[in-house]
Amino acid sequence: MYNSLGQKNKQYGYTLIEFAITMIVIGLLAAPAIAFYHQYKIAQDREDMKNAVAESLSALGDFRAVYGRYPCPSPYGLAPGDVKYGHEDCGASLSAASQRAGSTDNVLIGALPFKSMNMQEEDSYDPYGMKLSYAVTKALTVSNTFTMDGGGISIEDENGSSLITPDDSAHFVVFSHGEDSVGGYTRSGVLHSACAAGTKEAENCDGDSVFVSMLAKKGYDDYTGYFTAEDVSEWETQTNSPANIHMKNANEMILGIIPDPNADLSNTETAAIRTLGTDTGGVRAEENFYSNDLCQYGENIDPSTDCFQTSLLTEHYAPGNGLVCPSGYFFKGIDDHKQPICDRYLEIKCDAGSYMAGVDSNGRIICRGNPPPPCESTTVTGFCGDTYTLPQDVSTAWNYQYAGKCYRFPAGQNHDFFETGVSGKSQTEIEDWVNNTLNNVDRVQSSCASDADHAQIRDFYVCNAGTWEHIKSHERWRYYTPQFPGWPYSDSNTAENNFPWSTYSKSIDRYNSSGQHDCWCREDYKVDFPSCGNGLSGYRVRIRKLLCPQTAANGFDWQTVYDNDDHCACSPYTAPPETQSCKDYYNSLVPHADRISGYQMRGTVYKTYHYSCVNGNPQKDPTPISIDTSECGCPSHPFDESWTYCPQYTTNDFNWTFDGHSYHEHGIASIQVKKFICPGGTSVGGLPTPGYWQDPATDISVPPCTCDSGAYKDVVEDCPIGKEGTKIVRYMQTCPNVGTFENTGTVIGGGCHGCKWNAGNPGEDSDVRLGGALRQVTHPCDCGTPTAEACWADGGASKPYKTYSQCQCVVDPND
Repeated sequence: MYNSLGQKNKQYGYTLIEFAITMIVIGLLAAPAIAFYHQYKIAQDREDMKNAVAESLSALGDFRAVYGRYPCPSPYGLAPGDVKYGHEDCGASLSAASQRAGSTDNVLIGALPFKSMNMQEEDSYDPYGMKLSYAVTKALTVSNTFTMDGGGISIEDENGSSLITPDDSAHFVVFSHGEDSVGGYTRSGVLHSACAAGTKEAENCDGDSVFVSMLAKKGYDDYTGYFTAEDVSEWETQTNSPANIHMKNANEMILGIIPDPNADLSNTETAAIRTLGTDTGGVRAEENFYSNDLCQYGENIDPSTDCFQTSLLTEHYAPGNGLVCPSGYFFKGIDDHKQPICDRYLEIKCDAGSYMAGVDSNGRIICRGNPPPPCESTTVTGFCGDTYTLPQDVSTAWNYQYAGKCYRFPAGQNHDFFETGVSGKSQTEIEDWVNNTLNNVDRVQSSCASDADHAQIRDFYVCNAGTWEHIKSHERWRYYTPQFPGWPYSDSNTAENNFPWSTYSKSIDRYNSSGQHDCWCREDYKVDFPSCGNGLSGYRVRIRKLLCPQTAANGFDWQTVYDNDDHCACSPYTAPPETQSCKDYYNSLVPHADRISGYQMRGTVYKTYHYSCVNGNPQKDPTPISIDTSECGCPSHPFDESWTYCPQYTTNDFNWTFDGHSYHEHGIASIQVKKFICPGGTSVGGLPTPGYWQDPATDISVPPCTCDSGAYKDVVEDCPIGKEGTKIVRYMQTCPNVGTFENTGTVIGGGCHGCKWNAGNPGEDSDVRLGGALRQVTHPCDCGTPTAEACWADGGASKPYKTYSQCQCVVDPND
């Protein structure tokens, strides 16, 4: 019998010790993998950064090939949702002067205008989420000023030497701000962090036209791509009209048949023509235009009815024929039978409902519609109730009328008058005398309506089709500006109507809610009691008068008419503490030879002084009653380092330690460090002892610079014989021989195109093809091959081969 109670439990699990051992083993295996992935991620991001710059260079080249110019940058500060986000904006981009000798052009700086370039938005950012920066020579953003040698951007290496020839001649530069993103802008248009002055990266974000391109090293992880002079196509797409193309650099183009490519282009079979204008679509002959017939534009033209023989324009067409009128007759036109229309009288007049207004520069009469009726003399009522008589005048004429009344204080209220009025009174009594006595006296009324310099209101009238219309009423004080100290825009009615007037309300009163200050003004007094200042106690008595606009320099204004300080007196007091830097205070205590400089002591000293009264005026005692130096101390500084770089095409990789901290470097030839030392203790005046920099500096042990197997250079090479164009080939350095490079076979730019035969002048159809397959139209040929006498193409079922003469070997864009 099976005893279940006696059976032992054979289920097993991990103990805590076993689980800990397992986790340790996993950690030991994962650590190298994590480190390897970290290095892989850094390298991959760097490669993606280079690809992003390369794609941008290609897109800019495509833009130039289509439009004959480069786009302007997009402003850095724009974010998704902004109207101009991703679009070029020449006016809002940063601008810097070109360093190129003799150049007056500027360089525009900002972000890539990916929308204007038909790029995907994500392609305009580097792998670190920053906008790719883009700088371009301003003259090269306009097709009319684009020239192959017009670049104005400087590209330098780490030593400040130019990387391009001639110097300062790059067309544009595109760059990523690297992994640290210093100087870069986020997708939201926010600066990630500013470049530190004195670093190589600062040259790429300091707003000038000089940029640095170098290998990544400590303090520099940017990646830069740039372009110099390039060939430009004569034919370009118009920016504002992509369906049209135009010739950029040529002064003329040729129409007609050219039997001989070396023939003189001025012969009778050709004509040099230019467009009349960008909108007309017409052309004009600069010299001679030869044609037997001028025909109507369209398909299926019938020469007998739709064409005009140019010989008809001369009287030598045939005896008694041609477009010639007899003597004494005017030529008025051509009838349907191509005969001249002649008349003894030539009537020049305007159509009904219009009148002759003059003759233009071409001798043609100018016709205009009948003039509107004039305005008769009329009596009108203005805004303030005044009546005016407006004169008789033509339509669109304008007229000003002025109104207003001013109420002023009686004469004689001068300084002596106020001195007597306030004498012996307290503040309360002075306020009562000004507010309830002075301001209640009868004012003297005077007219403000005589002219523009003495008016309160100006009414503006315009004659409109026989009726005087009241357009606006202007208050003098409402529209005063320093540019227009009188009435605004009083030179013409056109400027008047364009002025952005505020909404007018008669109930608005600037100073007096009980009166109508629109049509009248009144002088008033007010009093205040400002402090004495200058350490004096008590108060001053100041009385000010509100002036009418006719007497104030800038419209309504308060003018001080009385200011008295008899109530001011001196009394001893303690002033707020005065401040002095701890460094200056320390230097004032020691001999000149012992003084410190720079930031070797920080903090502020507070000195408190007592003021006594001398001859009724406050005077500061020479010795402070207290000196607080508690904020003074020795400043803390990170250590200062300086280094030199390895020569070009060499590098190294090492770790170094200083002051308990470890650092990793590569591409550094030498390092020196200094430590700032705060010795502790106190010195003169109970202040802390100033700090000092370690001298001499500490030399860090650095391994020698050796050949850099990752160094490369890109070389522009001609295409193979038989191909057209150039290509950019990457060469890698072959170590250990510094400066020796090997072709990797990688083409990173440019392009090589093959050629093909293209039909020349049409010849006869044939049942036999000419020249064999080698002369077939679209068959490949070596670029640069001389023109062939004949070639052929398939012609169809009836005539299987079509022959051509003067066949040319042209570039095949599809190859």
